[in-house]
Amino acid sequence: MSRRTLDTALVPALLLAVGLVGCPDTHDTMDAGHADVGTDAFVANADCACGQDAPFGLDAWALPASCNPQVAEIDVCAAVCDDVDGAFWDGTRCIATSCNCTGSDCGTYATVEACQAAHAHCDAALCLATGGRYFSRPQFCGHFECGFPPAVACDEPLPACDCGLYNIFVDGVGCMPGPLCELIAPMEPQALCESTHGTWHTDMCGSTTCGRVSDTDCIAPGCACGTYEIFDAERGCIQSPECDVRLLGEDCTATQRCGGGSVCCVSGGASTAAACEAPMCSDPSGVCGPPRP
Repeated sequence: MSRRTLDTALVPALLLAVGLVGCPDTHDTMDAGHADVGTDAFVANADCACGQDAPFGLDAWALPASCNPQVAEIDVCAAVCDDVDGAFWDGTRCIATSCNCTGSDCGTYATVEACQAAHAHCDAALCLATGGRYFSRPQFCGHFECGFPPAVACDEPLPACDCGLYNIFVDGVGCMPGPLCELIAPMEPQALCESTHGTWHTDMCGSTTCGRVSDTDCIAPGCACGTYEIFDAERGCIQSPECDVRLLGEDCTATQRCGGGSVCCVSGGASTAAACEAPMCSDPSGVCGPPRP
């Protein structure tokens, strides 16, 4: 038996010895495709006495947790307190809460740092820590290679890491130089824009971001890329995960994600279209108001 195997095999026994394990239904394995840490993940049970209030809780041991999003979200209608009272993993990063968390997994981690330690092995964390962009919305058939998504078909799309033009994603490590990534000859910005389906303008204030024109008062040439794209100096118009978060008044049908305190609400009736709207916090029907005909 190797030293690594022996060490990880002893973890459950050591936890039992100090009273960390023993509550039912508190173990969950990591989802497929993530780094093997050699032991089952430990997930706190809110009803279990060995949660974060125990002297040797999750925050002290920071054991690897599932990379799936926790059942928690920010309540846009909740009153916010002054101090951070916990954190949760949203599938991409750890989100600090200030008395505004809703969901069964709220309070699993007392601090952002404890949450980050428990999820440091996840693809999303490795991707971001090594300079990549992480797409948490499943829409690709694997991680990007040399700046582009795999040109293959798949039955079920997955989240993916874009490590940039000359890098690849290595499981358990993150973004690393890709030995097969070819050097790309630089192009003039206008030619690069137009070759990647953008529109070049001389009367804007730089290139668009996620389909939005800069509100800065200036005149500078730039590229108008698509709704979910940014302009990259080496690759032209490329998809960016930041564009999945739509703003007040924008269409959120594809991403179901809104920022700036707005919520994604379906138009109603036969339409499946949705838009980011201001929440109706006092409406008994919910933040989107009563059902629409």
